[in-house]
Amino acid sequence: MTDFLRAALSYQQRGVSVISIRPRDKKPLVPWEPSQSRRATEEEINSWWSNWPDANVGIVAGAISGVVVIDLDTPEAKDKLKELVPSFDFSAVPRSRTGKGWQLFCRHPGVTIPNRAGVIPGLDVRGDGHDVVAPSSIYPNAETFQSEAGTRVMYQIFQWRMGERKQRAIFSPRRDL
Repeated sequence: MTDFLRAALSYQQRGVSVISIRPRDKKPLVPWEPSQSRRATEEEINSWWSNWPDANVGIVAGAISGVVVIDLDTPEAKDKLKELVPSFDFSAVPRSRTGKGWQLFCRHPGVTIPNRAGVIPGLDVRGDGHDVVAPSSIYPNAETFQSEAGTRVMYQIFQWRMGERKQRAIFSPRRDL
């Protein structure tokens, strides 16, 4: 069993909708739209990694996986987010290091969270109807997406105001994942 398959099955067992992603890429190997409303079975996942053992692991963001991903592509975006929510300790948020920055994994609030690029420069929100490359995958530049903190702790977004240039996120720990 490859590390990629092990990771995919681990996510799937935690209720996350998983897809296979081209090796060292961000593009799905399988049509991922069905995975927005149905989680892949263990048999499907095993079949994908049997066919493509070096495939990256993708997570379908949104209600199906119970996750919203805040994608920070620059140190400036990270600093701006900290400025917008100064009292929140982001050091405990489950996150992965990407080729450009970080992904913060937040619990889906149960209402539709649209995708939005450029909420602030270098910050994208990946919610319902989007996928992300998961930790343990290999980025196109050969760097590994690596978990940095809180891998067993998810955070719930209670409020996320979009629009204008004022965004606010309030997180609350969920320690059962």
